[in-house]
Amino acid sequence: MNGMKEIKSNTLEASRMEWVREMSEKMNEEHLEYVQLKSASQFTYRISSATLLAVFLMVFFGMFHAGTGEMLLIILIFSRLWPRFVGIQSNLEQIAAAVPSLKALLDLKRECLEDREIEVIESGPVDGRKPLLVRQQIELRDVFFKYGTNEAAYALQRINLRIPANRLTAIVGRSGAGKSTLIDLIMGLLQPEQGMVLLDGTPLTKDRNLYWRRSISYVRTAGPISI
Repeated sequence: MNGMKEIKSNTLEASRMEWVREMSEKMNEEHLEYVQLKSASQFTYRISSATLLAVFLMVFFGMFHAGTGEMLLIILIFSRLWPRFVGIQSNLEQIAAAVPSLKALLDLKRECLEDREIEVIESGPVDGRKPLLVRQQIELRDVFFKYGTNEAAYALQRINLRIPANRLTAIVGRSGAGKSTLIDLIMGLLQPEQGMVLLDGTPLTKDRNLYWRRSISYVRTAGPISI
């Protein structure tokens, strides 16, 4: 809901609605699986407990010919042990309920590791890296970009732009036209799906991002964005 403005300005209603529908169906399936698992575990636990108790009583009275006193003693022991078994069964249900959350957390960790920019810093701290200077121009050559591989519409497409060094360049346009996305591509915060961002003719790749950002200042306000 917080991104409604961006969704409407980029005409992404259809794709976002499909995403909400898929997410709702997935949540419904997972909740149904959880209820089924919980019901099955409770059913199995109660049947197993009743069967075990019946078999134990049959064996006890059949083999040892126990009387009423012994039977009351056995019932007392089981009444004391029963809450323990209930606690174990409840803990197993909680573990089963936590497994999907753990899986989602591990998937998030994997995505973060795949997208990280800094692998292993062996040459010194990030702050010690020398800035990457532009002496001629910044160029965007046949740049295409969209948010997410499943998106049908491109936020930017077929962008060819040259920004000369030591000049003041203003990028203007209507809300949702892609100005912020363009700046994020120039800064290396986003990677183009197609095309290249070039600094003095050299592509801006992930291994150069940290050097490049030491040459950039970024100020975001309620009005224009300055870089």
